[in-house]
Amino acid sequence: MQRLELLLGLLAAIIFFAAIGRRLKIADPIAFAIGGLILALIPQVPDIQLPPDLVLLLFLPPLIYAASRHTSWTEVRQSVRILLFLAVGLVLATMVAVAVAVKLVSPEIPWAVAFALGAIVGPPDAVAATSIAGAMRLPRPVVRVLEGEGLFNDVTALVAFQIATGVIVAGKQFHFVEATGRFFYSGAIAVVAGLAVGWLGHRVLFRLKNDTSEVTLTLLEPFAAYLIAEKFHASGVMAVLALAMYQSTVKRQAISSSARLLSGSMWEIVDFLLTGFSFILMGLQLPRAMEGLAAEEGTNIWLITLVACIAVVGVRPLYIFGIGKLTRPLRPRNKDGTPTDGLTQPALKVISWAGMRGVISLALALSLPVTLPDGQPFPGRGMVIVVTFVVIAVTLIGQGMTLPILIGKLGLVSSGRTAAIAEMNAQVRLAQVAIRRLDDLAETEEISPEALQRVRTIFAERLETMERRCNKTGEDLSPAGQVDADTMELLREMVTLQLEELQEMRRTGEVDTPTALRLQRRLDVSDRLRLGV
Repeated sequence: MQRLELLLGLLAAIIFFAAIGRRLKIADPIAFAIGGLILALIPQVPDIQLPPDLVLLLFLPPLIYAASRHTSWTEVRQSVRILLFLAVGLVLATMVAVAVAVKLVSPEIPWAVAFALGAIVGPPDAVAATSIAGAMRLPRPVVRVLEGEGLFNDVTALVAFQIATGVIVAGKQFHFVEATGRFFYSGAIAVVAGLAVGWLGHRVLFRLKNDTSEVTLTLLEPFAAYLIAEKFHASGVMAVLALAMYQSTVKRQAISSSARLLSGSMWEIVDFLLTGFSFILMGLQLPRAMEGLAAEEGTNIWLITLVACIAVVGVRPLYIFGIGKLTRPLRPRNKDGTPTDGLTQPALKVISWAGMRGVISLALALSLPVTLPDGQPFPGRGMVIVVTFVVIAVTLIGQGMTLPILIGKLGLVSSGRTAAIAEMNAQVRLAQVAIRRLDDLAETEEISPEALQRVRTIFAERLETMERRCNKTGEDLSPAGQVDADTMELLREMVTLQLEELQEMRRTGEVDTPTALRLQRRLDVSDRLRLGV
């Protein structure tokens, strides 16, 4: 009963802090982390301890999958060069910088422990990056880099972490060739696992004729990919990414349209709840971790924490602008001199400050073993955990809260015009494809002319509307244009009116409950899709 009450309390906290955060225009992960810190100061709130393996398994597969659904292999290829620099080079550079800084101020800490700490705090968090970048209306090239970096750098960090802890636990010596081989093995096996799960799931979906079964399978797929990869000592995170990339490239969608609508809603809820749980739990842990270590480590822990935070925050801009300067001659440019990838100097400044740490760092820190095989305590475990928590708090809250200020000063907020043009052009092409197919069907005489003409009229009107909008001026292209706003408001009002009338018919018994629910679903879908306009 107590666990149920705790779960319900956390759900209520997620709803409350999300509402407060959106009112204050704070990204969800930051609002949840601050909320967890506030809850931790309340004596009546119990101490929640989750096994690290459970944290990795329960949170990472669905969160990574939900984040990766916003990108595709095509977009990854467009930024592959900078993603490699960030996801591999920057993580390793941060790891080395943190290890050296910690070793300088505390020489008694073993090098392996210092490198383990560096690997833990090295990767920015994919969930935090996706949530914060999406809330800021950043240009798509910047969002693409932040999302891709957050998704792919976990592989580098996990392999580096495993090597460092292996040196500590088993007393192994570090071998560069072995480490490189492990990195490529982990990535290759993970990709195979993710592609295999995606291929098999795609074919199973073709045979399922039930929306709820199809959606349930999409929920199981990331867990399956993660567990299979981990079984072979490969990267579960990379397996989930490979699964998502495969699904983004499959031309023929196995899932039905109705199931896709249901799946989208389901994943929005899963992403929201797990993000809330993970970041609130993270905030809850910080004060207790610091209290438990204050007497054990003395004042040196604060110096270690300070230099680790400076290294994590400082290395990122130095690395990004250093690499940017070295690779500037190699970057293709437009006629006006701007880079074709859209990563201008203001964009690089934002990327250099968007290094928020999160769930993966928390899970890795907590997964450190308590004792070594000989029964001795794991060296520096408490120090690593506390430093990790503080780094997460400083980057997530400190950088996350100041990032909007930087974006505003640089004027990097996207107006939405480019996206609006691209969306309308895509709608024109989709309508044209449908009309061509209808014309082909008309020649076969297999479908009644009345049905063909009715459907063709729908798409012809839609095509005419989209082409007319594409020919408007730049100002009229804004989604907030007065005509669009009035149209959407009228549609919303009509749907609301019909829902109220349907509810009255259900109350008086004019329609039974199953019929009312079917009609309500149709109205809800039409309200969400806005009749495809």
